[in-house]
Amino acid sequence: MSRQKTLWAYFDGEKMVDVAQAARDHNITVEEMRWKLILENHAYDVSFRME
Repeated sequence: MSRQKTLWAYFDGEKMVDVAQAARDHNITVEEMRWKLILENHAYDVSFRME
């Protein structure tokens, strides 16, 4: 069985947020959630990886 991939946000290299799930929870698009995470966590190096 293959697992579904999702987009994860990393803050300073640490896996923190499932971006797709957070977007669903807030009823916004994944792209909007990516920008929200970047803007609200500007003190961190925010990166994204598909896993």
